Amino acid sequence: MRYSLISKFQGAYLGQVIEKQLSNNNNKLVDNYSIDHFLNSNLILQDIVNDLDNDLEIWRKYFPVSKNLTISDITLGLLPWILFYHDNWHQLRYLVTQVSKEINLKSEDREIIEVWIYEVVLALREKLDINYPIKQIISRLKLQHTLNLEQLQLIAIALSQGQSSKQILEILLAKINDRSRIELLFSLYLFLSIPEDFPLIIRRGIAVSHKFRNTVSLTGTLAGAYNSVEGIPPHWLNLTQNYQGVMTNMTTVKKLFNFWSGVYHDDTHNLVSSVIAIPNTLQPRANLKIISQEEYRAK
Repeated sequence: MRYSLISKFQGAYLGQVIEKQLSNNNNKLVDNYSIDHFLNSNLILQDIVNDLDNDLEIWRKYFPVSKNLTISDITLGLLPWILFYHDNWHQLRYLVTQVSKEINLKSEDREIIEVWIYEVVLALREKLDINYPIKQIISRLKLQHTLNLEQLQLIAIALSQGQSSKQILEILLAKINDRSRIELLFSLYLFLSIPEDFPLIIRRGIAVSHKFRNTVSLTGTLAGAYNSVEGIPPHWLNLTQNYQGVMTNMTTVKKLFNFWSGVYHDDTHNLVSSVIAIPNTLQPRANLKIISQEEYRAK
């Protein structure tokens, strides 16, 4: 099923913060993040909209080197840019490279961040091959590091063999020392094992969140981008209605969407954003003739 792009933007954003809503309403099921991406995200979105040419400066403002960021922290912090540049992989990859240089990130860590981000991009653009997702991403990104190839193959094998989340987590813990890297890989597994069941994905993430602080946010972002806001249970969405910060951010997400779509004003009420399709998804119709600007000028 195709979803409007604005609903996918909203789904990805709410997927990242839904854990916070559940914890605030269920006696703190999980710990808060070491870096409060939720509080920062609205400010970041506003800065991106107001200053489209200074991505790295905006990133520095909210994620100084002194924070000792893990690779999962960095990945989550890039969500506003992932949304805005979801159809411009060159620009998005360039920003990841700039950020990596800023904090002296190892090239194999930069590459695994790109893998996770590209999975979100594919979900947003409805280009994800849900049957062979790991093969798809390896072939498209042309990964260079054996370490990443081997670890992604572990996920591919787990998916093909139907291994449980407990089994693959034990395998990852036995083979990988970096818990932040495990979070990125494990979130891919949780999402890809049951991609169309947002509630179950989140519940499985919460079951291990006492060990990994960013797992639910990473997994929820992937699931939200794929299923859109329409895949989030209504009673969970109702929780967000009672938390002003989320609703403020949702307004800013709409504003960011407006800027992405070329509508450079703040009035979100006049834009029927639900009818704007994902790029390259316009279906041919017998009575529809599309005339390009180049053809028009030729006349």
